[in-house]
Amino acid sequence: MKKLNKDLLQIREATIEDAHFLAEFGKNTFLEAYSYDENEENTALHLLQNFNPERIETEIRGGNVIFLIAELELKPIGYAKLIKYLKPQFNLPYEGDYMEINKVYIQKEYIGCGVGQELIGNIIQRAEKEHIEVLWLVVWADNAKAISFYKKFRFSIQGFHPFQFGKETFQDLLMTKKL
Repeated sequence: MKKLNKDLLQIREATIEDAHFLAEFGKNTFLEAYSYDENEENTALHLLQNFNPERIETEIRGGNVIFLIAELELKPIGYAKLIKYLKPQFNLPYEGDYMEINKVYIQKEYIGCGVGQELIGNIIQRAEKEHIEVLWLVVWADNAKAISFYKKFRFSIQGFHPFQFGKETFQDLLMTKKL
C-alpha cells in the first residue's frame, strides 16, 4: 500500500475527453477485483455493457451522470460514478431526490490510503449542494470490507437489490444514507 499525501490529491469532474480513460480504468479495476468469476461470457458481457467509451460519453452528455476522477499529482488513481435522480428498485421510506453512487473504483495500490474517503466526502458535499435527500448504492453482500467502509459514512443496509452481471442476476445489498 502506498502512502498518500492528501494535499496532492485532487478530485475533478470528468469530461467527454475522459471517456476512454474511464472505460479502460473501470474495466481493469473491475477485473482486478472480480477476476475469480469463472463465467467468461458473463464477464465479457458485463465489461461491454458497463465500460464502453461511447456509452460513457453519452452518459456524461446526458447531464444526470457525473464521473469524479481522483488524481494524485495529475495521475488518475480512482473514480466514482454518480447517477442523479435515480431511485433504487426497492421501496424506501424517504421523500425527495435520490442519487446513486454507482461505482467507486480505486487503483489497487491506493486502496486503504484515504482515496475512497475523499471521494465519498466529495460526493456527500456535492449531493448536499444539489439538495439530494438520499444517497444509495449497491454492494456485493460478501464484501465485508466495503460494507464496513460505507457504514463509517453512516450508510445503512436496507435490504437486497438485484445486480445484473452478464446474463445472471445476483442479490446484492442496498445501502442508503439520508442527508
